[in-house]
Amino acid sequence: MGIALLGTLVANVQNDKLSDLLLGLGESEAQVDSAERILAEDPAGQAEITKGLSPEQARQVADGSQDAIVDGIAAAYWGAGGAMLLAAIVAFMVLRRMHYADDSAEPTPALA
Repeated sequence: MGIALLGTLVANVQNDKLSDLLLGLGESEAQVDSAERILAEDPAGQAEITKGLSPEQARQVADGSQDAIVDGIAAAYWGAGGAMLLAAIVAFMVLRRMHYADDSAEPTPALA
């Protein structure tokens, strides 16, 4: 389940960053949705996304899509690190409060 959550985080951050980039280049919302679907289905789909763009815009889209992936992975690592830190703090607090048997206490006689 943790891997699924991290994958969802990567995909959401990637889509948000890519949407911001494409909308900033003047693309319509429909074109942005189409680009996100193409990237989700086929990694080689970047050529289809950049059709009709100037070479400078195509380079920006290619660089932006790579940056979006890296940002998504970074967000997932930070999220996983935060979850691990929280789990470690909770485990420390729970284990610190556990009371163990006192070794110095006299054993009770066995019942016959």
